[in-house]
Amino acid sequence: MALTATKGKSESCDATLILDGKEFDGATGKGTGHAEMTALNEIINEVSMDLGKSPSKSIAEAAAFIKGAKSRAVFCPSRPVCLKCGTVLKALKFTVDGTHTTWGTATAGSTEWGVSMNVQALLGALGVDYGAVKALG
Repeated sequence: MALTATKGKSESCDATLILDGKEFDGATGKGTGHAEMTALNEIINEVSMDLGKSPSKSIAEAAAFIKGAKSRAVFCPSRPVCLKCGTVLKALKFTVDGTHTTWGTATAGSTEWGVSMNVQALLGALGVDYGAVKALG
């Protein structure tokens, strides 16, 4: 994992989602949500590149890729995974790496939570209620 821990009061965050050993990096400030949700967006982007399709046409394949993964973990060393990201990732059967990452019980404070339209579609395809998650905390 090429990410470094960013401890302190910064709202910046890096996270990596690991599916069957394949890493998908995310970071805040990319216009696609929290780092973990940006990493979900990266899964869609990579699947779409592999298929030669647009991301919006690759949602079903990205959902199948996630569902088919035998192992799913999140690595977020700078802070606990926020309540909303954790709710999404737990619903998708992700685990934390155990040494550097923990599930949090709080929202991300002043940082608004949201996801890209493609991740909203992905969550719907995976049976996760985006509106219910957004309304948490």
